[in-house]
Amino acid sequence: MRAIASDVAPSGRAADMRRQVPVEFVLAGRVSEIDAALATISAKTLQGPIVGTDALCSTHREQITRLVAAYAVPAIYDSALPVAAGGRMSCGAS
Repeated sequence: MRAIASDVAPSGRAADMRRQVPVEFVLAGRVSEIDAALATISAKTLQGPIVGTDALCSTHREQITRLVAAYAVPAIYDSALPVAAGGRMSCGAS
């Protein structure tokens, strides 16, 4: 799982898109690392992960969406499948 989490909330203004925003990559390469990755995002009070559609994320989307809800962090998924598993929002082709 590659989770990209920013510590700055986007404001929606075009001018803000040109400034540099700190981004932190939180990686989980194995199932056993998923919980720790989401705990890191939650503990650092980052804005939340952008969860990809790699094999790990696709296979364990129910676990990821359950943990995202348990840690109460917002997440964006790039597929509708995690939303069907309980996620709140996806951004990408349906």
